[in-house]
Amino acid sequence: MNFLKNKNVWIILLIVLLLILIFFSSAKIIAYIVDGKKTDRVYDEIREAYLDNGLETNAKDGLNTNEDNLYYKKAEFLLGINKNTAGWISILGTKVDYPVLRGDDNIHYLKYNLEEKRSSRGSIMMDYRNAGDSRDLNITIYGHNMKDDSMFHDLIS
Repeated sequence: MNFLKNKNVWIILLIVLLLILIFFSSAKIIAYIVDGKKTDRVYDEIREAYLDNGLETNAKDGLNTNEDNLYYKKAEFLLGINKNTAGWISILGTKVDYPVLRGDDNIHYLKYNLEEKRSSRGSIMMDYRNAGDSRDLNITIYGHNMKDDSMFHDLIS
């Protein structure tokens, strides 16, 4: 019993507990940052491929000679990555430039990216109750407001 009454033992136990807490918190922060960088890379690669996919112009008149097929090519490209792709959202003057997904609920894509890999950033997603076609008068889009200026963060300022 004298062991537990010793003040030094309690101090050592408290220090060990605090060190464990600091280590665990640091590991979680590092994992969050690494996940963010991986997600950025995934979306950058997909964005680059999506924007470069099939846009050809006619040198004579500057018109897009492949306009009818352009949207189908882009849709096929995105659907090849994820069958739940509903479209693409890009807002001028912001960094918002992402694929939009539509799942069976509004929860799954909060924690999963376009490649169906777990991600703290999740994905931009359409409400599962929207049909995703001309029957919708309004389409509800969800996404995170990330403090690192990604996803919908630019819409706040």
